[in-house]
Amino acid sequence: MAREPEREPVVAGKYLLIHRMLRILLVALLAAALSSAAGLHAADLPPPQPPAAAGPTGVKGDWIDSVKKPVDWFEWGFDFRLRNEYVHNGAEIELDVEKNTTDFLRFRPRLWTVFHPATNLSLNARLVSEPRYYLSPAAKEGWTLEEGLFDLFNVRLQNLAGQPLTLTLGRQEFSFGNRWLIWDGSTTDGTRSEFFDAARLTLELEEAQTTLDAIYICQSARSDAWLPLINDQHRLITEQDEQAGVLYLRNKSLPKTQLDGFLIFRHQDPASPRGNQGDVWTAGARVEGAMAERWQYRLESAPQWGERNGRDLSAWGLNGRLTFLAGGPWQHQFRAGYEYLSGDDPATPADEGWDPFWARRAQWSELMVLKFAVENRGRSGDYKNLQRPNVGWSFQPAPPLLISADYMPLFANESPSDQPSWAGGGHFRGHLLQTIARFKLNRHWSGHLWGEWFWPGHFYAPDQRHLGVFIRAEINLVF
Repeated sequence: MAREPEREPVVAGKYLLIHRMLRILLVALLAAALSSAAGLHAADLPPPQPPAAAGPTGVKGDWIDSVKKPVDWFEWGFDFRLRNEYVHNGAEIELDVEKNTTDFLRFRPRLWTVFHPATNLSLNARLVSEPRYYLSPAAKEGWTLEEGLFDLFNVRLQNLAGQPLTLTLGRQEFSFGNRWLIWDGSTTDGTRSEFFDAARLTLELEEAQTTLDAIYICQSARSDAWLPLINDQHRLITEQDEQAGVLYLRNKSLPKTQLDGFLIFRHQDPASPRGNQGDVWTAGARVEGAMAERWQYRLESAPQWGERNGRDLSAWGLNGRLTFLAGGPWQHQFRAGYEYLSGDDPATPADEGWDPFWARRAQWSELMVLKFAVENRGRSGDYKNLQRPNVGWSFQPAPPLLISADYMPLFANESPSDQPSWAGGGHFRGHLLQTIARFKLNRHWSGHLWGEWFWPGHFYAPDQRHLGVFIRAEINLVF
């Protein structure tokens, strides 16, 4: 019998990385303590979800603002994100241990400008790139250069025709709710960007406390389809060409409550073997609010229908969360949630698998983005066939620091009938534990330490049931 490759170098590399992370954490905690002494407040803390994209803030108060906006009709700025990511057993397990371990640095600078040539008119642009330096595996060690592209390039018209209408034409970003369906139009570029090539018309009815968005999306799989690139790498930003329409309604007329309703249609033509073909509809509703002084809730559900890859589609999904704000000196929060995404029933001719549309990102886990790629033709974050209970706890030991911990037992509704090499025939995906320490020193410096551990269950084959690990350290500078 062939001898399994030695694991010691990987283990040693893991502990070396953990040591490096601990040093970064100590520096972050020291900086947090110094900032706390300087009088930062809990309101400065970043939210539990990923940070919003950098851009013009309109915030005044120091010399940096005068440099960023030297005249009334022009603004500029930049931000820089540095990440160190370590992944072990992230996707399908191989006997070659080194192939299952990736350790790399990501460098993402972005430069943005805004022109205001006339009242209610702005021209927005942002240039981004994200080269990487791989520490392991040995086959990829060294630099991976990236293309530079405009991930924002649009014109915005406000008070259109004297009405409370805003029209945004061109490359732009938008998301709704808790980013369950609409978040990122450039799925395959690895979180370098999250743009849509779209036209968005927003109607604000202030007296009715209602907002209506009508959006047309024309997303090409090629990143150079609409705008030129620097150092073109001929990579796809998604696996298919897409045209779509979105109607999204938000209403806040009820006390402490927001009601959302939406209708989405998307047509897809494959641009790679992993691409989808067909027409899919989604209609849904979402409610979010406070039930009492210390209780918050959200609930969202949607059916899906149409045709995907030559089969009739009939899918359904639901997600919800209940949060208790315990308060106290450390501002404790406790939460419980549940998500259901239908899976394809092998006993029927229809396709019952959920379609996450433009939300194939780390909604709740970085590791599981990779795991779902294994069972869905290499399409990362193509969430479906899932039941996900969740319990979590967040607290603030110091004003600039927010720590969270979440536990999720994961289940599959269906087990694949063809028994691919990764499948074990069961319905329990496994145990997922996630811990995150976020810090925000001021409006220029922030970051986090992110850790995940996944113990696979009998949904996976015996040789695939090895502990998965994801660790990330991140520093953000916003100028």
